[in-house]
This record gives sequence, structure tokens and C-alpha cells, in this order.
Amino acid sequence: MKKKNILVFSDFTSNRNGRNEVTEYVLKRFSKKFDLLKINTGISYDCSIYTLFFKKILLILNAFIKVYNLNKKVNSSYYVLSGGKGLLFDLLIIIYLKILNKKIYIHHHSFSYLNNYSYLIYILSVIGKNNVTHIVLCDIMKKKLKKYKFIKKIKVLSNIILINKINSLKYLKKKIKIGFISNIDFDKGIKEYFEIFNNLNNKNFEGLVAGPFLNHRVEKFVLKKIKIKKNIKYLGPIYDKRKKRFYRDLDVLLFPSHYKNEAEPLVIYEAQSYNI
Repeated sequence: MKKKNILVFSDFTSNRNGRNEVTEYVLKRFSKKFDLLKINTGISYDCSIYTLFFKKILLILNAFIKVYNLNKKVNSSYYVLSGGKGLLFDLLIIIYLKILNKKIYIHHHSFSYLNNYSYLIYILSVIGKNNVTHIVLCDIMKKKLKKYKFIKKIKVLSNIILINKINSLKYLKKKIKIGFISNIDFDKGIKEYFEIFNNLNNKNFEGLVAGPFLNHRVEKFVLKKIKIKKNIKYLGPIYDKRKKRFYRDLDVLLFPSHYKNEAEPLVIYEAQSYNI
């Protein structure tokens, strides 16, 4: 039996983050029942702010052309929504999908437009009151999304679907290893991580910090601290086997994030899966 086609709109660049990991998992499940026609809506992190707008315009034009060419082959689409200013570009593509009368599933990964009222989401709720299903991470996100009164169909799908429990006991070693892993920024709590180490002031503790720096200021701060603190290592961005080894080595994970739009961080579930 021939598989049905589904249009997928997401960040298909080399960017590595929790949202893209969840998308990768969902698409793997989709691929068993559907042929996936992927359309990129993302721009790589190393893109200059001066070229960002023009690249986004090109992405939209490319999306319009692809959707037009695939129009007769596809009835449904799955859209991974951006946070922040990227919503404007998403909205334009979703309006086009609605004009073509496509069934749309929108996956939300951000609290940015839920903690603060967004007129872009309001417009999205009006144009998408029929034939649009919204997928959220938790009941709190569902409750906040309902304040946009035209949104009716909401499904909850936690990021915990990604996690396989690893049945290995953790025994505290002589030197307790305390980890931090994230896209490293001050909002994610890296300053607090080093403050906690200062308060411990004990040779029985070692630190492991992993992840890419989001800006030069935080990179300078971390590397300066690493030079002073000989019992903390910076591992750089880690993925796949290196990431698994990182969690196996840990005794404690610290993630003192105060990022205002923090949603459902995968690192928490990943650590718990290793009994950390």
C-alpha cells in the first residue's frame, strides 16, 4: 500500500538543540506511515544578523514554491513553530497552507508567546480555527495556549517520549562529578554553576561543562573560570557517544536555568534516564 505524503516544516540545518532532537524523533515515527516531504525553515546559528532577514525571505519564497509544486500530492502538514521573531515568517507560510486548504499540525516548543500575549499567535488562532491541531509539551502550555480563544484542538505530547530508561545504578565515587550541559548562556545558569563550585570549596568535587557558547561574552567568562578552577573541565559541544559518556560519568547534574521562556529541557529527562 502506497504511503500518504505529509509536508514537514522545520529547522533542517545543522543546528543542535532540544527542539530539533524532538523533531528528529517525531519524524522517525512519521516515516513508518508517511512519505515525508521536508521544507527547511531554519537558519544556522553562525549566520550574521545582517543577512538573517534576507535569508528568511529566501526561505519563505522557497517554501511557497515547493508547496505550490507539491500541492496536489499533499493534504496534511506538520509545522514546528519558531519562537520570537521567527513567528512572523512561520505565520506567512501557515496562511498560505490555509489558503490551499491543508490540514495543519503545529508543534509548539516555546513559552515566549505564551508568557506574553502575542498578536501573531492571535492571528494564527483566527485563521487556524478549523483544520488546525496544536501540539504542546505539557498541561501548563495547553492552559496558556487556550487564552487565544479561537484555538480549539490541542494535544499534549511531552518531550519525555525521547527518553529510554537506562537501568544502571549510580554509586557515588570518591570524587563526585557535577555536570552542566546546555547551549551555554548566562540565562541558562552557567554563572550560578561556578558560584556553587566556589561555595563547595572541596577537593572531592569535579566539574564537567559541555555545550556550545551562544556568544563571545559567555565564552570569555567560562574559559577564564576554567583556568582558575583546575577541577572543572570544559568539553565543548558533545553529541551521540560523547554525550552518553558524559552522563555515565556524572553523579549530579546542575541546571539552574532562569531563561524566562524555558519549556521542557531535555537535559533533565536525559539525566534522569541515567539515574542522575
